Amino acid sequence: MDIKYEMLKSLLDADISGMRPEESKRLIDQLRNAISNTKEELQTIREERERIDKDMERWILNSDRLMPMAAKHAEALRAWDTERKRKLALSRQVEEPEVSLSSSCAPAEGGMKERRRRKASLEKEEKRLTALCSQSRQSLAEVQSRCLAAEEELRRLQGQVAMAASGQSQKSKEEQLVDEYVAKLDVAATVRYAGVTGRSAPRRGGRENHAAVSADSGSQQTSSKPKNNRKARK
Repeated sequence: MDIKYEMLKSLLDADISGMRPEESKRLIDQLRNAISNTKEELQTIREERERIDKDMERWILNSDRLMPMAAKHAEALRAWDTERKRKLALSRQVEEPEVSLSSSCAPAEGGMKERRRRKASLEKEEKRLTALCSQSRQSLAEVQSRCLAAEEELRRLQGQVAMAASGQSQKSKEEQLVDEYVAKLDVAATVRYAGVTGRSAPRRGGRENHAAVSADSGSQQTSSKPKNNRKARK
């Protein structure tokens, strides 16, 4: 892209006053091709930027959908921690009477069995809550991983948007240089036409003026040949 820019700039600064009509025509054809290629590249960049913008919107929507899920899992973890502390407190309350009841008489054995049953039930509940916590932690880790991946993809897309915007700006600058150079060629062709014919240049587009200059120069060269032949006969 920099090479094209330098080439267009050097053509813009070139002296075109001594160019022949066929050289000017060839140069204009080259500039037309350059303009066509530049427009195609600009269209490609615009399409790429639109695609990137759509990807960014999709990733932003995914991030917005994942964040509430992460908050929900965090709330579940806090509730599990509160329940775990409550179960530990109940376990201590069960263990303390067991120590005092170990030396009690037979009528107290029924109470100990009930407390042991409650302890087993509490341990089972604790295992269930532990498994639920592990599952919640795993789900939270997956959600956080997806959030990080979405943020990384978003940063990548933002970088691509910046690169696409820079490329579009560079293409616009190249197109401006080409337009200025074509305008410069149109002015030179108009002045040369007025000097050769002795008439004012027709008020048409720059490309039509250049074609008129080329046609007029060719007709003058053709009309001058019979005079030279008559002089040779004399």
